[in-house]
Parts: sequence; structure tokens; C-alpha cells
Amino acid sequence: MTDLSAYSFEKLHEDHEYVVNRGTQGDAATSVLLMEVALERPLQSTVDRILHAYSLAGELDPAWAVRPLALLEHRGHPALLLYDPGGTYLDDALRASPSLPARVRLAIASARALGRFTPGG
Repeated sequence: MTDLSAYSFEKLHEDHEYVVNRGTQGDAATSVLLMEVALERPLQSTVDRILHAYSLAGELDPAWAVRPLALLEHRGHPALLLYDPGGTYLDDALRASPSLPARVRLAIASARALGRFTPGG
């Protein structure tokens, strides 16, 4: 079981299903992400997506994907402890990059990352 009490968490992203926090320890040289359900009573499909994301851990390369490190129970629900590569959420990057060339560069980088993922292969 992973002890989260040693981490200091800062909210990075929240939507109607999930909250993602960045957790740092002491010197903050390394950090992790904690993805948890946003609601006290989440839909089963929300919980199922967390479980599915964890099931892909062995197929994801941290060079291009946020890789799950552990499946935890947090506040009575499954949560994911994730490798933290740094960076920002794509929707935040799009809001910060209104120019067409910047958006095209983001689209190309996203397509390259997705092109590296081949489930089961």
C-alpha cells in the first residue's frame, strides 16, 4: 500500500468526473500525480475507466504517456498514482496557444504520441 501522507498535493485539473493533483515530497525533486474520482458517489463507468487505465500500465511507455504506478483506494474509491512527466493538460495548452501554428504543432505531437500506442502489441 502506498502511503500518501508524505506528499503535499496541489490540484492541477478537475472536471465533472476526475480530480488530478500533483504530489511532491520534501525537496520536490520528484513528483507523482494522483487521479481520483471527483464525486462522492461516482458513476460505475467513471470507476471502470480508472481500472481500465491501470490495466494498460504495462503497455505504456513513460517517454510518451503518463504511466500508472499504482492502483490505490482513496476516500473509498479506486484512484491512480501516476508517473509525473511534468507539463500541462492539453486543453490548458490549447487555451494558452491561440495561434494556428501553435495548435498545429500540438496536434502533430499528440498524433505522434498516439501513433506509438498499439494495444496488445
